[in-house]
Amino acid sequence: MNKKRLALIVLLISTSLCLISCFEKNPIGPVIRQTWGDYDYFGYCIYTNWEYQENHPHSNTLYEIRYNIFGQEFRNPRTGWQRLLVIDDELIGYYLISIDRNGLYYYNFSRNIWHLHYELPLIIGNKWSLNYTYDEDLETMVRVNINREVLERKDQTVMGVEYEDCMRIKKAVHVQYFKSDTLDSSYYYVLEEWLAPNTGMVKWIITSTDVDEWVQASCYLERKYGEKYIWPYGQVQPAYIELPPHLHKIPGIFKKIQPQN
Repeated sequence: MNKKRLALIVLLISTSLCLISCFEKNPIGPVIRQTWGDYDYFGYCIYTNWEYQENHPHSNTLYEIRYNIFGQEFRNPRTGWQRLLVIDDELIGYYLISIDRNGLYYYNFSRNIWHLHYELPLIIGNKWSLNYTYDEDLETMVRVNINREVLERKDQTVMGVEYEDCMRIKKAVHVQYFKSDTLDSSYYYVLEEWLAPNTGMVKWIITSTDVDEWVQASCYLERKYGEKYIWPYGQVQPAYIELPPHLHKIPGIFKKIQPQN
């Protein structure tokens, strides 16, 4: 292939991509924006917080849920965001989450290993799964199966706020408990979650489950606040932070941090 012909092909491909990216609802627009770093569907950043309302119609209960990012921690070979889960002002869980160009990873403290939970970029039709086991105690072994699929891209209005180019993802979870290699109990649930670019999860609804109190449970983002930032792919500096022994006693951990101008 001569140089002129190769140059023409490259020019045509570049022009096509530029034209496609100019259309608001073209099918690969979000993929291009994720690749360029314009779209981050998780929104993790230091001191970023999300507030949700979770409704359980079966039990007629309403919960206030808050996720707080308060620092970073290194667990070989990754540096992850330290995330707290707070429900009705009570500390429920601590998570370590790392993101790179290939995906989003959760750290499994019981196995001391990182698990891939989301493959990136998010592309409609993509499917992936996660399967692992761990010992809950000396007698109980737990088997976890998680399957995800990117279903569609659609604008969503949540709590009066419109979010464009949301990705709807189906998540199916099946957990089994074994005692002496015999199945003792299990549960499952299937939910659909909506991720908005540069915001994170804005909505989820349980569509199927065998847990009565979870039937048709739904969760909606009320507000998000934190620092504005440009997603620094490959530029997060490793920093080892010891896990505080009593996270809920650290002053200011749950203080609402307003956006900086």
